[in-house]
Amino acid sequence: PDGYLLELLQYHSHPEQREVTKQKSNQLGCSHLAFSVIDIYVVCEAVNKMGGSMINPPALTNDKKVKVAYCHDNEGNLMEIVEVL
Repeated sequence: PDGYLLELLQYHSHPEQREVTKQKSNQLGCSHLAFSVIDIYVVCEAVNKMGGSMINPPALTNDKKVKVAYCHDNEGNLMEIVEVL
């Protein structure tokens, strides 16, 4: 209804078999996805439990309006997790 759509696909019938590499933040194209969440600590813990890895723990921004953490999912995609305070 708000004009946004995010489609996430996983091909079970013909998956690509290659080594997972962690996406760099400065690569050309889509560098990362950002997600606004209610509890950043719960989401970061879930990322770790599902095979992802944290780049930095949740950090308060200088203006103290949001907490931000960067992580890689289990396929190496870079994600920004944001909690608005």
